[in-house]
Amino acid sequence: PVYLDEARDRHLNAVVGSFEQWPYVVARIEVDYRREIRLPARSVTVSTRVAEVGRSSVTFEQEVRSPDGDVAAAARSVIVAWDETTRSARPIAEPERQRLRS
Repeated sequence: PVYLDEARDRHLNAVVGSFEQWPYVVARIEVDYRREIRLPARSVTVSTRVAEVGRSSVTFEQEVRSPDGDVAAAARSVIVAWDETTRSARPIAEPERQRLRS
């Protein structure tokens, strides 16, 4: 889950800005573990793509690959754009939506 969080954060940071600029909450995470990653693994590769952009949510699909390239885990997660003042979901603005889809 840490690899997935870091990759998702990096993707959002590059597309819509840092957490301070574009706050969100994680609403759901599904992970299918397919094989182990033995420590000390020198590196893993996490692929991240936006599968869907809703009114206030973004659904991600991710894969974690072991150093030999095999898929070690597949995940799907949903985040919700967050309004820190009202402490509730906020709609995703059209410019943000376009950046998230690209």
